[in-house]
Amino acid sequence: MFQYSALGWKDIPQVVNLWNSCPELDPIDHHKLAAVLFSNENYSAENTLGAWDCGNLAGFIFGMRRRYPYLDRGLESEKAWVLCQATAPEYRRRGIGTQLLNRLENRWAAQGVSHITLSAFSPYYFSPGLESSNSEARAFFERQGYTCGAPAYWMEMDLSHFTIPAPVAELKQAKLALGYSYIPFSWEYTLPLLDFAKANFSTGWQQHIRQAILSGRAPQTLSLCLYKDTIAGYLQRQMDGDPCRLGPFGVAPDHRNGGVGTVLVWEMFQSMYNSGLNYVYFQSTDQPGRRFYERQGMTVKRTFYHYEKIGCNAI
Repeated sequence: MFQYSALGWKDIPQVVNLWNSCPELDPIDHHKLAAVLFSNENYSAENTLGAWDCGNLAGFIFGMRRRYPYLDRGLESEKAWVLCQATAPEYRRRGIGTQLLNRLENRWAAQGVSHITLSAFSPYYFSPGLESSNSEARAFFERQGYTCGAPAYWMEMDLSHFTIPAPVAELKQAKLALGYSYIPFSWEYTLPLLDFAKANFSTGWQQHIRQAILSGRAPQTLSLCLYKDTIAGYLQRQMDGDPCRLGPFGVAPDHRNGGVGTVLVWEMFQSMYNSGLNYVYFQSTDQPGRRFYERQGMTVKRTFYHYEKIGCNAI
Protein backbone atom coordinates (compact mmCIF):
# COMPACT_ATOMS: atom_id res chain seq x y z
CA MET A 1 0.00 0.00 0.00
CA PHE A 2 1.24 3.44 -0.90
CA GLN A 3 1.03 6.28 1.59
CA TYR A 4 -0.13 9.71 0.43
CA SER A 5 0.83 12.90 2.26
CA ALA A 6 1.80 16.51 1.71
CA LEU A 7 5.37 17.18 0.66
CA GLY A 8 7.74 19.01 2.99
CA TRP A 9 11.07 20.74 2.60
CA LYS A 10 12.95 17.59 3.62
CA ASP A 11 11.45 15.83 0.58
CA ILE A 12 12.99 18.22 -1.97
CA PRO A 13 16.04 16.03 -2.78
CA GLN A 14 13.76 13.06 -3.53
CA VAL A 15 11.44 15.26 -5.62
CA VAL A 16 14.38 16.50 -7.71
CA ASN A 17 15.76 12.97 -8.14
CA LEU A 18 12.37 11.55 -9.17
CA TRP A 19 11.73 14.46 -11.56
CA ASN A 20 15.11 13.94 -13.24
CA SER A 21 14.45 10.20 -13.58
CA CYS A 22 11.52 10.96 -15.92
CA PRO A 23 12.91 11.34 -19.47
CA GLU A 24 9.81 13.19 -20.70
CA LEU A 25 10.40 16.07 -18.25
CA ASP A 26 13.01 18.79 -18.64
CA PRO A 27 15.76 18.42 -16.02
CA ILE A 28 15.27 20.49 -12.90
CA ASP A 29 17.42 21.65 -10.01
CA HIS A 30 16.69 22.87 -6.50
CA HIS A 31 16.78 26.52 -7.56
CA LYS A 32 14.13 26.21 -10.26
CA LEU A 33 11.88 24.18 -7.97
CA ALA A 34 12.19 26.84 -5.29
CA ALA A 35 11.71 29.71 -7.74
CA VAL A 36 8.61 28.39 -9.49
CA LEU A 37 6.87 26.51 -6.67
CA PHE A 38 7.98 27.13 -3.11
CA SER A 39 8.69 30.86 -3.36
CA ASN A 40 5.36 31.56 -5.08
CA GLU A 41 3.15 33.55 -2.73
CA ASN A 42 0.28 31.19 -3.55
CA TYR A 43 2.14 28.05 -2.51
CA SER A 44 0.32 25.89 0.03
CA ALA A 45 1.56 22.53 1.29
CA GLU A 46 -1.94 21.06 1.05
CA ASN A 47 -1.74 21.37 -2.75
CA THR A 48 1.46 19.31 -3.03
CA LEU A 49 1.13 15.56 -2.54
CA GLY A 50 3.56 12.68 -2.61
CA ALA A 51 3.04 8.94 -2.87
CA TRP A 52 5.38 6.93 -0.67
CA ASP A 53 6.56 3.33 -0.72
CA CYS A 54 8.45 2.49 2.49
CA GLY A 55 10.01 5.93 2.59
CA ASN A 56 10.74 6.11 -1.13
CA LEU A 57 8.98 8.80 -3.15
CA ALA A 58 7.07 7.01 -5.94
CA GLY A 59 5.17 9.99 -7.35
CA PHE A 60 4.15 13.58 -6.73
CA ILE A 61 1.74 16.27 -7.86
CA PHE A 62 2.11 20.05 -7.55
CA GLY A 63 -1.11 22.04 -7.48
CA MET A 64 -1.74 25.75 -7.14
CA ARG A 65 -4.65 27.98 -6.16
CA ARG A 66 -4.51 31.71 -5.68
CA ARG A 67 -4.26 32.79 -2.07
CA TYR A 68 -3.74 36.43 -3.07
CA PRO A 69 -5.32 38.46 -5.91
CA TYR A 70 -3.28 38.54 -9.10
CA LEU A 71 -3.46 42.11 -10.38
CA ASP A 72 -6.86 42.69 -12.04
CA ARG A 73 -7.60 38.96 -12.33
CA GLY A 74 -8.34 38.81 -8.63
CA LEU A 75 -8.40 35.51 -6.76
CA GLU A 76 -9.93 33.44 -9.59
CA SER A 77 -11.45 31.38 -6.81
CA GLU A 78 -13.16 28.95 -9.19
CA LYS A 79 -9.81 27.99 -10.76
CA ALA A 80 -6.92 25.71 -9.88
CA TRP A 81 -3.78 24.57 -11.68
CA VAL A 82 -1.78 21.36 -11.83
CA LEU A 83 1.76 22.61 -12.34
CA CYS A 84 3.39 19.22 -12.67
CA GLN A 85 2.70 15.56 -11.97
CA ALA A 86 5.13 12.66 -12.24
CA THR A 87 5.45 9.02 -11.27
CA ALA A 88 8.83 7.29 -11.14
CA PRO A 89 9.23 4.96 -14.14
CA GLU A 90 9.49 1.84 -11.97
CA TYR A 91 6.16 2.63 -10.23
CA ARG A 92 4.00 3.38 -13.25
CA ARG A 93 0.72 1.64 -14.14
CA ARG A 94 -0.04 0.96 -10.49
CA GLY A 95 -2.67 3.69 -10.02
CA ILE A 96 -0.42 6.22 -8.29
CA GLY A 97 -1.00 9.03 -10.78
CA THR A 98 -4.77 8.56 -10.66
CA GLN A 99 -4.77 8.57 -6.85
CA LEU A 100 -2.66 11.73 -6.64
CA LEU A 101 -4.79 13.61 -9.18
CA ASN A 102 -8.13 12.47 -7.74
CA ARG A 103 -7.17 13.35 -4.18
CA LEU A 104 -6.23 16.87 -5.25
CA GLU A 105 -9.32 17.25 -7.46
CA ASN A 106 -11.63 16.11 -4.65
CA ARG A 107 -10.12 18.62 -2.24
CA TRP A 108 -10.52 21.40 -4.78
CA ALA A 109 -14.10 20.39 -5.59
CA ALA A 110 -14.99 20.79 -1.91
CA GLN A 111 -13.51 24.29 -2.09
CA GLY A 112 -15.67 25.30 -5.06
CA VAL A 113 -13.17 24.79 -7.89
CA SER A 114 -14.83 24.15 -11.27
CA HIS A 115 -11.97 24.85 -13.71
CA ILE A 116 -8.58 23.12 -13.65
CA THR A 117 -5.75 23.99 -16.04
CA LEU A 118 -2.60 21.98 -16.58
CA SER A 119 0.80 23.64 -16.34
CA ALA A 120 0.25 27.27 -17.42
CA PHE A 121 -0.07 29.27 -14.18
CA SER A 122 0.62 33.00 -14.30
CA PRO A 123 3.10 34.49 -13.88
CA TYR A 124 5.48 31.47 -13.78
CA TYR A 125 5.22 27.82 -14.70
CA PHE A 126 7.39 24.79 -15.40
CA SER A 127 6.01 24.32 -18.93
CA PRO A 128 3.23 25.88 -21.04
CA GLY A 129 1.35 22.58 -21.38
CA LEU A 130 1.79 18.91 -22.19
CA GLU A 131 4.40 18.25 -24.84
CA SER A 132 2.99 16.83 -28.06
CA SER A 133 5.43 13.91 -27.94
CA ASN A 134 4.39 12.92 -24.40
CA SER A 135 1.59 10.62 -25.55
CA GLU A 136 1.45 8.74 -22.24
CA ALA A 137 0.74 11.85 -20.18
CA ARG A 138 -1.74 13.18 -22.72
CA ALA A 139 -3.66 9.90 -22.74
CA PHE A 140 -3.65 9.79 -18.94
CA PHE A 141 -5.19 13.25 -18.53
CA GLU A 142 -7.69 12.65 -21.29
CA ARG A 143 -8.88 9.54 -19.42
CA GLN A 144 -9.31 11.78 -16.37
CA GLY A 145 -11.66 14.10 -18.29
CA TYR A 146 -9.23 16.79 -19.44
CA THR A 147 -9.69 18.21 -22.93
CA CYS A 148 -6.94 19.22 -25.34
CA GLY A 149 -6.91 22.85 -26.41
CA ALA A 150 -4.77 25.06 -28.60
CA PRO A 151 -1.09 24.37 -29.25
CA ALA A 152 1.75 26.49 -27.92
CA TYR A 153 5.05 26.61 -29.75
CA TRP A 154 8.59 26.79 -28.39
CA MET A 155 10.68 28.58 -31.03
CA GLU A 156 14.40 29.25 -31.34
CA MET A 157 17.11 30.77 -33.50
CA ASP A 158 20.89 30.58 -33.73
CA LEU A 159 22.51 34.03 -33.45
CA SER A 160 26.13 32.92 -33.79
CA HIS A 161 26.32 34.16 -37.40
CA PHE A 162 23.93 37.05 -36.93
CA THR A 163 23.41 39.68 -39.58
CA ILE A 164 20.38 41.88 -40.27
CA PRO A 165 18.81 40.97 -43.62
CA ALA A 166 18.80 43.72 -46.23
CA PRO A 167 14.95 43.83 -46.43
CA VAL A 168 14.78 44.41 -42.66
CA ALA A 169 17.37 47.18 -42.85
CA GLU A 170 15.36 48.81 -45.65
CA LEU A 171 12.15 48.41 -43.65
CA LYS A 172 13.76 50.15 -40.67
CA GLN A 173 14.78 53.10 -42.79
CA ALA A 174 11.24 53.37 -44.13
CA LYS A 175 9.86 53.34 -40.59
CA LEU A 176 12.33 55.99 -39.44
CA ALA A 177 11.20 58.19 -42.33
CA LEU A 178 7.59 57.88 -41.13
CA GLY A 179 8.44 59.10 -37.63
CA TYR A 180 9.22 55.83 -35.82
CA SER A 181 12.30 55.32 -33.68
CA TYR A 182 13.79 52.28 -31.94
CA ILE A 183 15.54 52.75 -28.61
CA PRO A 184 16.58 50.79 -25.52
CA PHE A 185 14.39 51.40 -22.48
CA SER A 186 15.35 54.38 -20.36
CA TRP A 187 13.94 55.28 -16.98
CA GLU A 188 11.86 58.25 -18.11
CA TYR A 189 9.67 55.79 -20.01
CA THR A 190 8.70 53.85 -16.87
CA LEU A 191 5.19 55.26 -16.51
CA PRO A 192 4.47 55.52 -20.26
CA LEU A 193 5.47 51.88 -20.74
CA LEU A 194 3.40 50.62 -17.82
CA ASP A 195 0.41 52.62 -19.08
CA PHE A 196 0.98 51.25 -22.60
CA ALA A 197 1.04 47.66 -21.32
CA LYS A 198 -2.07 48.20 -19.17
CA ALA A 199 -4.01 49.64 -22.11
CA ASN A 200 -3.05 46.94 -24.61
CA PHE A 201 -1.90 43.71 -22.98
CA SER A 202 -2.34 41.27 -20.12
CA THR A 203 -1.68 41.90 -16.45
CA GLY A 204 1.10 39.32 -16.56
CA TRP A 205 3.03 41.40 -19.07
CA GLN A 206 2.75 44.42 -16.80
CA GLN A 207 4.18 42.34 -13.98
CA HIS A 208 7.19 41.27 -16.05
CA ILE A 209 7.91 44.90 -16.96
CA ARG A 210 7.73 45.92 -13.30
CA GLN A 211 10.13 43.17 -12.29
CA ALA A 212 12.64 44.23 -14.96
CA ILE A 213 12.42 47.79 -13.68
CA LEU A 214 12.73 46.77 -10.02
CA SER A 215 15.72 44.56 -10.77
CA GLY A 216 17.50 47.36 -12.61
CA ARG A 217 17.79 45.22 -15.77
CA ALA A 218 15.23 47.13 -17.87
CA PRO A 219 17.72 49.25 -19.90
CA GLN A 220 19.51 46.06 -21.00
CA THR A 221 16.47 43.81 -21.49
CA LEU A 222 13.68 46.06 -22.81
CA SER A 223 13.48 47.60 -26.28
CA LEU A 224 10.97 50.24 -27.33
CA CYS A 225 9.48 51.43 -30.59
CA LEU A 226 8.30 55.03 -30.47
CA TYR A 227 6.06 56.88 -32.87
CA LYS A 228 6.52 60.61 -32.46
CA ASP A 229 7.52 60.13 -28.77
CA THR A 230 4.56 57.80 -28.04
CA ILE A 231 5.22 54.12 -27.35
CA ALA A 232 4.02 51.99 -30.27
CA GLY A 233 5.58 48.67 -29.23
CA TYR A 234 7.95 46.97 -26.83
CA LEU A 235 9.95 43.77 -26.55
CA GLN A 236 11.41 42.20 -23.45
CA ARG A 237 13.82 39.38 -22.71
CA GLN A 238 15.20 37.65 -19.61
CA MET A 239 11.86 37.79 -17.80
CA ASP A 240 12.76 34.67 -15.78
CA GLY A 241 16.48 35.33 -15.47
CA ASP A 242 17.51 33.53 -18.68
CA PRO A 243 19.14 36.18 -20.93
CA CYS A 244 18.32 34.16 -24.07
CA ARG A 245 14.58 33.96 -23.45
CA LEU A 246 12.52 36.33 -25.58
CA GLY A 247 9.20 37.89 -24.60
CA PRO A 248 6.79 39.36 -23.82
CA PHE A 249 6.43 41.32 -27.04
CA GLY A 250 3.62 43.54 -28.27
CA VAL A 251 2.67 46.30 -30.71
CA ALA A 252 -0.26 48.67 -30.24
CA PRO A 253 -3.26 47.82 -32.48
CA ASP A 254 -2.95 51.05 -34.49
CA HIS A 255 0.64 50.19 -35.45
CA ARG A 256 0.32 46.52 -36.38
CA ASN A 257 0.73 44.85 -39.76
CA GLY A 258 3.15 47.43 -41.10
CA GLY A 259 6.52 46.03 -40.08
CA VAL A 260 6.89 47.83 -36.74
CA GLY A 261 7.20 44.53 -34.87
CA THR A 262 9.57 43.02 -37.40
CA VAL A 263 12.10 45.81 -36.94
CA LEU A 264 11.68 45.71 -33.16
CA VAL A 265 12.48 41.99 -33.07
CA TRP A 266 15.59 42.40 -35.19
CA GLU A 267 16.73 45.31 -33.05
CA MET A 268 16.54 42.98 -30.04
CA PHE A 269 18.41 40.25 -31.91
CA GLN A 270 21.14 42.79 -32.67
CA SER A 271 21.30 43.88 -29.02
CA MET A 272 21.57 40.26 -27.84
CA TYR A 273 24.30 39.48 -30.36
CA ASN A 274 26.23 42.59 -29.31
CA SER A 275 25.98 41.37 -25.71
CA GLY A 276 27.67 38.09 -26.62
CA LEU A 277 24.56 35.91 -26.85
CA ASN A 278 24.39 33.41 -29.70
CA TYR A 279 20.97 31.89 -29.08
CA VAL A 280 17.41 33.16 -28.65
CA TYR A 281 14.22 31.31 -27.88
CA PHE A 282 10.54 32.00 -27.23
CA GLN A 283 8.99 29.48 -24.85
CA SER A 284 5.32 29.77 -25.78
CA THR A 285 3.46 31.41 -28.66
CA ASP A 286 0.24 30.68 -30.52
CA GLN A 287 -0.34 29.91 -34.22
CA PRO A 288 -0.32 33.56 -35.41
CA GLY A 289 2.79 34.12 -33.32
CA ARG A 290 4.42 31.08 -34.87
CA ARG A 291 3.85 32.45 -38.36
CA PHE A 292 5.31 35.82 -37.37
CA TYR A 293 8.44 34.35 -35.79
CA GLU A 294 8.99 31.96 -38.68
CA ARG A 295 9.11 34.99 -40.95
CA GLN A 296 11.91 36.30 -38.72
CA GLY A 297 13.92 33.10 -39.16
CA MET A 298 12.97 31.30 -35.97
CA THR A 299 11.97 27.63 -36.06
CA VAL A 300 9.70 25.45 -33.93
CA LYS A 301 11.66 23.33 -31.49
CA ARG A 302 8.80 21.90 -29.42
CA THR A 303 5.01 21.89 -29.44
CA PHE A 304 2.86 21.84 -26.30
CA TYR A 305 -0.90 21.51 -25.87
CA HIS A 306 -3.06 23.29 -23.34
CA TYR A 307 -5.31 21.01 -21.31
CA GLU A 308 -8.16 21.88 -18.98
CA LYS A 309 -11.08 20.36 -17.13
CA ILE A 310 -14.23 22.45 -16.75
CA GLY A 311 -17.49 21.88 -14.88
CA CYS A 312 -18.40 20.42 -11.53
CA ASN A 313 -19.27 17.09 -13.13
CA ALA A 314 -15.70 16.75 -14.33
CA ILE A 315 -14.21 16.73 -10.86
